[in-house]
Amino acid sequence: MSDDTQKRADVGYGRPPAERQFRKGISGNPRGRPPKVRSLSPRQFRRDVLEVADMTTSIQTSKGRKRVTFAQALIFITAQRAAKGDRPCLRMFMDWYIASLNAHSQAHEEHFKFLELMEREMTLQPEKHQSEDDQRMLAEARKKTRRP
Repeated sequence: MSDDTQKRADVGYGRPPAERQFRKGISGNPRGRPPKVRSLSPRQFRRDVLEVADMTTSIQTSKGRKRVTFAQALIFITAQRAAKGDRPCLRMFMDWYIASLNAHSQAHEEHFKFLELMEREMTLQPEKHQSEDDQRMLAEARKKTRRP
């Protein structure tokens, strides 16, 4: 068998020609594996939104430039656009306002209920709560809540 025939016999399925084979010391994948794409799971998305919302930015107000968080800036911009008559912004801002007002009222009602329970406890069992500290704490709580 001649050398030419021998070379052809060495080439075939699973046996590429020598010039096409990987060379020693050189990677077969020179650019490497592509970087892993970060998943956008709902949990990760929420984390990203909260992280960005806590970052600070500066906005122009009537009193000059002011540094605020992105969340505050979005609320401010939405309120400005709502005041100019942008109906979607107006609807969104009113939804936020009503939800905030309801949550705030609910928190105050819970606080008032606690104070009323505390007052009732102090009047039903005065011997337990005759210390000046208890009386002062109750008076300060009444001042803060502005309830008689």
